[in-house]
Amino acid sequence: MNKPREAAISIVHEVLSDNAFSSELLSLYFRETPELTELDRRFTEHLVKTVLRHSISLQEVLRSVSSVRPEKMKPRIREILLLGSCELLLMETPAYAAIHEYVSLTKKSGLQGLSGFVNAILRKINTEGRMLLQKQEGAVRVSMPEELYTDIRNWYGPDASEEIFSWFQKEEPEGLSIRRNRSRVTQEVLLQLLQAEDRSLEASPYEEDCYLLFHAGNLSESSAFQQGCYTVQDLSSALSTSIVRDLFQTPAESFHVLDACASPGGKSLHAADLMAYAMPDAEKELLSCDVSEKKMPRLQENAARCGFHFMHPMVQDASVYRADFQKRFDLVILDVPCSGIGVIGKRPEIRLHASRKERQSLSELQARILDVNAAYVKPGGTLLYSTCTIAPEENLLQIEAFLTRHQEYTLTGFKENLNDAFRDAPGPALGYFQILPGVYGSDGFFMARMTRKE
Repeated sequence: MNKPREAAISIVHEVLSDNAFSSELLSLYFRETPELTELDRRFTEHLVKTVLRHSISLQEVLRSVSSVRPEKMKPRIREILLLGSCELLLMETPAYAAIHEYVSLTKKSGLQGLSGFVNAILRKINTEGRMLLQKQEGAVRVSMPEELYTDIRNWYGPDASEEIFSWFQKEEPEGLSIRRNRSRVTQEVLLQLLQAEDRSLEASPYEEDCYLLFHAGNLSESSAFQQGCYTVQDLSSALSTSIVRDLFQTPAESFHVLDACASPGGKSLHAADLMAYAMPDAEKELLSCDVSEKKMPRLQENAARCGFHFMHPMVQDASVYRADFQKRFDLVILDVPCSGIGVIGKRPEIRLHASRKERQSLSELQARILDVNAAYVKPGGTLLYSTCTIAPEENLLQIEAFLTRHQEYTLTGFKENLNDAFRDAPGPALGYFQILPGVYGSDGFFMARMTRKE
């Protein structure tokens, strides 16, 4: 069982030292080691994500039981102790097995001289660690940096913040979030196709085309996926496109959409599906743009898989003005770069790097992207803004500042486009919606719908 642990140590090291993202590193590792069993894959991912969710708390435990502070340890030793602590305190690994495995990994790493130190620290953690965790308070208790902990409490108050922190610490729910492409398949047929593949679905109570897919496995082996019957997309992301679904139901001879920050493509594919389903005879154009050329093959592959031939991936920096886009589009989608604080539950490492300084820089970029892309919307057209953060300066405050600069735009309510479960939320009637992490069993997300005056 040491191979998954070795991989987990390397992945955690890259995340802590190089600001890398665990999901991407795990995907790369799984692609490069196809011989891994499904059990090993799940163990590796569970171990990595659990360590990162609790890394601040676990490092505080290390400080309490070791004369050497974690930041002064050799990185390999620090990560061995973090993972060992995680298995001892937060997982169901028997203590003797966890200690043996990590002492063995210390020796295998060429650090035989420190194997006794690792053994002693892990044994101490096994006897004292749970009590130390229970005594933790404040930011350390919920494994958050002090600055971000303070900000979230200031934004949402102590009670709502506790709910947010609790969501950030939970394991991801089982099942893969997907959205049915209604232009490709009915719900009944999708169920039949997935049952034939020994996969099952659980419908979302919040959006009719969204589901949790169980026993997802390798999607390249799913005929239903390869035929474009469904797309991997989180509920909160799908909701942000759903708030403009009425646009696609209005009769039109032509409809032109720009998704200016498209990668990984979920909103482009959702918009394309709505176009294909509701306006089959209209002239359709969807430009799916991203600043990175490396991301084009994935966008092209998904468009082809789903049969959306009017979706055209292209390299374009959303912050750079293009004269040929001026007043060209009925809908411009801006899922802008953001701090990602809303998705810490899924990407736990974000908590380690999110800062006020980073948010200030991102807010400036978001404002620039808004200003540039506002020019591309036709009079009477729609500008759709979204982020996966809960920081007000990137969300409602950003939109209020934009509307002050651009009085040709106004917020447009979208309550009628949402499920009844959201009817009591105050924002949708006014033209925006801040979803807090965990409230609807989804990540944190913000969306705002604006119309350019005729």
